[in-house]
Amino acid sequence: MKRSEDNMTKLKELFAFFKVTLKLDLKHLIAYPSSFWLTALIVPLYSLLQIVFLETIFTQTDNLLGYTKYQGYILLGTFRIVQSTAYLFSYNRLSEFRQLLRGDSQETFDMALIKPINTMLYTTLGKYSIGNIAPAIIGIFIVRYGIIQEGLALNSFNVAGYLIFVLMGVLLVYLTFLMLQTLLFWVSDSQVLESLWESYQDFGQYPARLYQGGFNALFNIVLPVTLMAAIPSDYLLGRLPFYMLIIYGVIMIGLFLFANWFWNLSIKKYSSFSS
Repeated sequence: MKRSEDNMTKLKELFAFFKVTLKLDLKHLIAYPSSFWLTALIVPLYSLLQIVFLETIFTQTDNLLGYTKYQGYILLGTFRIVQSTAYLFSYNRLSEFRQLLRGDSQETFDMALIKPINTMLYTTLGKYSIGNIAPAIIGIFIVRYGIIQEGLALNSFNVAGYLIFVLMGVLLVYLTFLMLQTLLFWVSDSQVLESLWESYQDFGQYPARLYQGGFNALFNIVLPVTLMAAIPSDYLLGRLPFYMLIIYGVIMIGLFLFANWFWNLSIKKYSSFSS
């Protein structure tokens, strides 16, 4: 009972931390809006280029790996929603993790270890990339446009399942970046790791059936990058049965537990560095 109360207290403290950091980031946005507008303008332009590319493809074919043109819009918009939302909540903190770990920032990892909240969540979340709100909203409009033009008749189960899959996709982006950054406890450079993570993300914008053989198992099951777009889109389109929510839910729980185990293991390596 006492342990449960302690966990609830830590959870409340964690949410209080997120609330405070959000206020600070909003104040910083008001004081220095240039980075917001840079992201808010450039990323949507990239989405526009992707739409042009999509339109070019469908001038030559009516079907691409089982997707019509407007289903392709749903796929593209979903990828933009998941990626932008994940960046909004986790990218800044995780990309600065090397500086935190090496003591190159105002805060040090040693100080984080003594905080009365979960160290993994405290050091990898809580700094927001506000500019990514704009591309996420654009992604929503792209999905909506695709649904209307495709003439889909959606029900509450399709929409609810789609939103759950989108949240799983956001969690996947966070966990994969987290696991790669956790390797910094073992290696000294993160540039190659971040490049690897960004390349891995790119596979998430394509239809799931594109990947065959070993890549099918890797990208659809082991590290299901297709959760970023293909799986949520297919569920919205009625191509996936309800039980797939449970299957992918179990996979994501497994990935979270593995990421947490790997984190705790790596902290011991950090302790040996500082001892």
